[in-house]
Amino acid sequence: MRIPRGVVLVLSCVLALALIALVGGYLIATDRATGDRLRGEFANRAAVAAQLTSDAFTASAEQNRSTAQQTFSGDPGSVQKALDKDVSLAFSAVTTADGTVLGARPPSLRSAAGRKLLAPVRTRAQQRATMVFGDLVQDGEAQRLIFGVPFTAAGRPRVWLAAVPLDTLDVFAKGYLQSSLGTPGGRAFIVDAKGLVIARSAEGELGGPIPDQGVVAALRTAPTGVTGGDYYSSAPIPGTGWRVVFVAPQKVLLEPIQATRRLAWEIFGGFALAVLCMVALGATALTRSARLAHERLHDALTGLPNRTLFLEHVGRALAEQRRRGGRLAVLFIDLDGFKPINDVHGHAAGDALLRAVAQRLREDARRGDVLCRFGGDEFLVLCPGLAAGHEAVGVARRLVERIREPYEIQGRTVRVGSSVGVAVTGGGTTDATALIHDADQAMYEAKHRGRNRIEVFRRPVTAGTLT
Repeated sequence: MRIPRGVVLVLSCVLALALIALVGGYLIATDRATGDRLRGEFANRAAVAAQLTSDAFTASAEQNRSTAQQTFSGDPGSVQKALDKDVSLAFSAVTTADGTVLGARPPSLRSAAGRKLLAPVRTRAQQRATMVFGDLVQDGEAQRLIFGVPFTAAGRPRVWLAAVPLDTLDVFAKGYLQSSLGTPGGRAFIVDAKGLVIARSAEGELGGPIPDQGVVAALRTAPTGVTGGDYYSSAPIPGTGWRVVFVAPQKVLLEPIQATRRLAWEIFGGFALAVLCMVALGATALTRSARLAHERLHDALTGLPNRTLFLEHVGRALAEQRRRGGRLAVLFIDLDGFKPINDVHGHAAGDALLRAVAQRLREDARRGDVLCRFGGDEFLVLCPGLAAGHEAVGVARRLVERIREPYEIQGRTVRVGSSVGVAVTGGGTTDATALIHDADQAMYEAKHRGRNRIEVFRRPVTAGTLT
């Protein structure tokens, strides 16, 4: 049946308009996603700076505890002599657990007002049993940033309290704040729980609020966002009540995508021509179809074939075996010790370990073997073209030895083992699902017999140990 010309024209116009709308939507979504990625990277840099600050405090905690124990473990007289001897300790005190001052410099710290000034940090240091920093406090005309170090003297708890000059902390933090920020025109701050600046990446006032009142107001409602023409992101410093705050002009932050954005919209204008639209649509459809086809049959994490594709490979291998003879085997591999690594170090570490195991399987499997991530920490290996069943056990041994070698995951050395079930064709096995099931049963027998071993499936199920 011939389609009327008018219908063809209408369909062509609808297709062209739909394509223009589709491409326009794609450009908008891509632009938004790229902007979100840049903002996410900026927020991540704030989190990195916060962790660096926390790590620096953690690293100094034990050293300061050791110093306190060596210097301030004597009687009150010796404690006071030690404080008087070190001229750098212009503001320092040693107290007992109940707040009794054993030594102080200046002497005013022995007064009720002085003990009150020290009390919040002393209490937190005892509660957390580690070095802590307090917020900025006003001491006469001076602002103090007090830290507390708990330690033990003659079996009794004490706390060493001292003040860090703001300039000292500022000089210490400025370098890594600037390098972590990495954005021209950006500003970085460390603020205490009251929002007072105790370190910054550039020149400015210490001890007061962040100069940009818009950022100050925005931080009260959301840790990350936009205010005026600036994008800001904050991250808590673990182990303290402080935060790192990054601020950057949105225009500068998004500058890497400006040229791409202009070019993309210029290209979009060319889609007014229906032929070009059709060509673009065809190319996009083919690419998307290929990607979806790959994703449907492969595991997203490791890139290995999934169980659907693996079943197809086993089915074809069984058909080939019926024509040409020989043997084939399926190895069912389950990792031993994976769950504790995943639980302790997190899912990201677990995913990285699974990718590393998959790569080792690729490297050590025979040419022509087919690998599969069956699910979780389980893998399958199809070994076609075997002259004898014991060859599959040799393949299994090689893979077991390779898997148990140590892995470097996110800066940590971890180890896992594997239990392997081997099912070799024979005894009338002609079904792919049944062969995989037999290998699965043998794997569970390996688990039952102590893990980190290889078991071969036999009928009736009496697995022979081959380790």
